[in-house]
Amino acid sequence: MSTGFEIDIAATERIVHKLDECGERMQQARKRLKNVGPKTLGTNGLDNACDTFQSEWDDGIKRIEDAAKDIKDRLRTTIDKYKEGEEATAKGFGAK
Repeated sequence: MSTGFEIDIAATERIVHKLDECGERMQQARKRLKNVGPKTLGTNGLDNACDTFQSEWDDGIKRIEDAAKDIKDRLRTTIDKYKEGEEATAKGFGAK
């Protein structure tokens, strides 16, 4: 019996893994950005520009990190629920 809905579990698991890597990379990028000291470059103008860049990009990178985690968590829930549904259907038809 086909419901017309199917998930490629292996492909979706790969996406979850990639999203996890994305979140980790964004977190690392934010840490590296904080380690770049805007007060050590020299002129006030350059220091201020670096400080502004750091502040603005930190927020953007954090948003990407949060979005990747949210999508990853939702996909993980989808995979888990899909597997539960498949198992319940199989049990309903007498599969062991």
